[in-house]
Amino acid sequence: MAKKQVKKKTDDKIVYAFLATFLSIIGFVVALVTKKDDEYVMYYAKQSLVVFLFAVIAWVVNQVVLFIPIIGVAIRVVLNVAV
Repeated sequence: MAKKQVKKKTDDKIVYAFLATFLSIIGFVVALVTKKDDEYVMYYAKQSLVVFLFAVIAWVVNQVVLFIPIIGVAIRVVLNVAV
């Protein structure tokens, strides 16, 4: 019976995935430049990019609702918790 080949994640992949997640947009660019063909690293890089874009959009919405007296504060709190 043939053994299944198991793909192991090397330390290099784990480090780049961590950097992509931890450094947000900078980590995304580093992962994109260095490990473009690695599915594992790119998964975390894309995830990091989505979180960064969500944070930017939430910041813009926070700046817009800043001028709404009571509801604006509630919206800001909800967005800050979501980010």
